[in-house]
Amino acid sequence: MKGIIKQAMVSHSKVRKALELFFESQGLPKNTPHVILAGGSMHLQGIPRAFNDIDVFVPAMKVSDHEGFYNGFEVDAHNKLFDPAFSNKVLRNRVHKNGLQMMSLNDVLEMKLKLNRPKDQKDIKTLRRILGSR
Repeated sequence: MKGIIKQAMVSHSKVRKALELFFESQGLPKNTPHVILAGGSMHLQGIPRAFNDIDVFVPAMKVSDHEGFYNGFEVDAHNKLFDPAFSNKVLRNRVHKNGLQMMSLNDVLEMKLKLNRPKDQKDIKTLRRILGSR
């Protein structure tokens, strides 16, 4: 399936390199605080799931949104989320693993419930099963 990165093909190091190249393109240090969002976060925390791109929250980014290709990944970056309180919560609760900073699964569930799009329903069901009913 074109455009879909499968579980077995994605490594933390490839994602980390994509983000380092993205940060460099934005004039940011490679250790810039960030949070990999939603499906990417689920996948990188061991939940088998395909994803198309790396959605990432980067508060230090000067532009509000940026999209580009880095190390074979489409990176969709944003410098804010729904509101300042949610943005701060996501940043505070992020999970650090193998040099990556990912959205906590509880925050992924909260975000998916807020968005409540048809494409989020499978993730909501999976996260509720893993985290316990909410």
